[in-house]
Amino acid sequence: NLAPLAKAGVKIFHIHGDMDELVPADVNTVELVKRYRKLGGEASWEPLPGLGHGNPKFYQSESLVKFLIE
Repeated sequence: NLAPLAKAGVKIFHIHGDMDELVPADVNTVELVKRYRKLGGEASWEPLPGLGHGNPKFYQSESLVKFLIE
């Protein structure tokens, strides 16, 4: 399902707590970014130190704001 997005030039930005036990970053976000880049897509992610699954700090990311306005 990633190939059509990469082909269309859709950029992906992920924010992920590095202490997330519900959805571990290494087998989810890191794998997504790796696969998307392999398909030629642009993907990046910002690990949030000490955070688990969901947190208001996810919405205070300067990197996210920069990604959205670029």
